[in-house]
Amino acid sequence: MTGPGPSSGGADPSGDGLEPSCAIEAARTNRARPVLLASLGIISLLVAAVLALRQRDLLDPARLEGSPARAARLLVERQRYGPGDPARFEALIETDPARAHAIISRAIELAPTWAAFRYARGLALLGAGEYERADRSFETACRLAPAHSGLAERIGAVWVREARRRSAPKLLLYSFPRFKAAAELDPRTLESTARLLRPFLPDVLELAPLVPENPAARGAFGLLLLEAGHHAEAVRELTIAIGGRRKPDWILELALGRARLGNSDAAGASEAFKAAVTASPTPSDLLRSLYDDFARAGQGQVGLELWEALATNYPGGARFNLGRHWFEAGRKSYRQSFAEFEAVWQVSADPATAGYLARIEIAWRLYRDARIRLQRVLLKAPRDPDLHYLLALAHDGQGNSEEAVRELERARKLYPSNELYPRLLEQWRGR
Repeated sequence: MTGPGPSSGGADPSGDGLEPSCAIEAARTNRARPVLLASLGIISLLVAAVLALRQRDLLDPARLEGSPARAARLLVERQRYGPGDPARFEALIETDPARAHAIISRAIELAPTWAAFRYARGLALLGAGEYERADRSFETACRLAPAHSGLAERIGAVWVREARRRSAPKLLLYSFPRFKAAAELDPRTLESTARLLRPFLPDVLELAPLVPENPAARGAFGLLLLEAGHHAEAVRELTIAIGGRRKPDWILELALGRARLGNSDAAGASEAFKAAVTASPTPSDLLRSLYDDFARAGQGQVGLELWEALATNYPGGARFNLGRHWFEAGRKSYRQSFAEFEAVWQVSADPATAGYLARIEIAWRLYRDARIRLQRVLLKAPRDPDLHYLLALAHDGQGNSEEAVRELERARKLYPSNELYPRLLEQWRGR
């Protein structure tokens, strides 16, 4: 007679409730677990050893194959810091400054022309309080990337942050040349620079004795004085800086003009502005911005004289401002305004000029002339709601009701928050 089989419902001889086959499998698993854990431990040790060797090899030139630039890229990429983004070096510098400086120094040896590495070394030296060396490293970075306004502006911001962190306004002196270099490449950076420096403006005069005796530093300090509202002091510093330069500097000339204007010297401001326009890479744009400078200072007549003096050479800026001035003077001055805008139109058929001309033509009931002009310029600026609105007025003046409603609908879609368009549409549809 045989004993009960696995499926006969007999008692489990092992006494643990497992069937014999399951018990055997469990026993094998229990025996294998220590072996598995030991294997994982060995693998972890091997991985750690390999990583340690790779970290050691990072600074070993014999282990870095290929060109110096490729070696430098690998050097940084293995640290998970991309060479294309200088900001990423900051995290490494903050967590392990010594390691960061060693890596960056080796990277510079391999790729001495990479501005990102010079910027990173400057950050490391700045953190160590070695300001002169940091400034030289930043200077080299800017020299290696002469067209990078963002880099110059970022370096200036770094000095401002350090000055704030250490409560040492004198460190701002290092930021001035960088901010000025950024402004020369992109004038829009002046606005962000002013926001950064605003907390220090009340104390800016205290820095005067510390400013180095060179044109770049004096000019940058003059820009800061202008921003702080110290117009007389700004005129002095900017005049010294301009006199010490070999060629015209339109940023400094523009600042000098604004400082003189703030110092109630409208005639002197006009001369400085003329020099700025002559040296500027975009004279027409600069001339347009001067319109507001004179208006704010209550010196509109001097502004008119400046534009008239420059109108022949710079119609896009000077004549445009003259036209806008006469237009805002009212209907009695429309003929003078139209003549100025028409001169600009002959040089550049831009949307802004077309808008002013069309407004005057509609006011004179020259609807056909306005329509033809607007249809022409809308080919270049099809998404300008103001031009569509003016074209609707021209169509309406000619009695083309359907076309007028269609153009006004386009204007409303392009500028849905405008309150005039819906009211006018309702009025036209109800006729």
